[in-house]
Amino acid sequence: MGRPKTLTDEQLKANRASYNKMWVLNNPEKVKRNNKRWRMNNPEKMKANRERWIKKNPERVRMWQTNNRERINERNRKRYKENPTIHNAYQKEWRRKLKIERPEMWAKHQATIAKYQIAHKEQARMHRKKRYWKWRNKVGYAPIRIGWNVIRKQVLERDNYICRICEKPTKEVHHLDGSGSNKLIKEQNNSLQNLIAACHKCHIRLEIRRLGTFSKDNKEKPIRNERIVRLATQEPKISQSQIARDEGLSRQRISQIVNRG
Repeated sequence: MGRPKTLTDEQLKANRASYNKMWVLNNPEKVKRNNKRWRMNNPEKMKANRERWIKKNPERVRMWQTNNRERINERNRKRYKENPTIHNAYQKEWRRKLKIERPEMWAKHQATIAKYQIAHKEQARMHRKKRYWKWRNKVGYAPIRIGWNVIRKQVLERDNYICRICEKPTKEVHHLDGSGSNKLIKEQNNSLQNLIAACHKCHIRLEIRRLGTFSKDNKEKPIRNERIVRLATQEPKISQSQIARDEGLSRQRISQIVNRG
């Protein structure tokens, strides 16, 4: 017998590559199963490989995204619906990076939003209203008490629009414990048991009786009101929300004091 023929490294590599290709073509189910198992066992390597491939093939990625736009949108909607907090955090971070790193793209994004708001005025108005109420509930300071008009109407209808003290017609409502517009929204007690209908004169008498005729609060109120008006009207002006936080009053009460002047 002759001496066996030895193969070079290049020939061995070529033979191994051709064998691997043939095995992959003949065993698609095994290949799919092995790939799935490898992706599950190596998530970090899988992520790095995906990012490397995306950087090398931007045109193919863009073409795939263009051809599968509906599929991508459906997947994103499902993901956002399942994880709203993650979606909000991602959107916030995306806007921050876009504004700092790509100002031209940020300007284009803002122009697109402005065009949409002009073309869909009603939807834009509803969106602003939704965001405003979300902010109001989160902060706790608001120009109008939530649901107060409904509660006030219930109290007046219960008392037949008649003062509980002197039985005269009235449209005013009194807080028995004094937790009205002089308190923060979260500290107000608007339960029906704490509210009664009272005419203007009886309302003032009840407040004086609750505070005391010569109480410190009554003496300091005019001084406090003058200070609030001065801060809100004279330069440099301070916002009414900031004054409400500093004085420990509601935004509605500050607005009333400033308007009365």
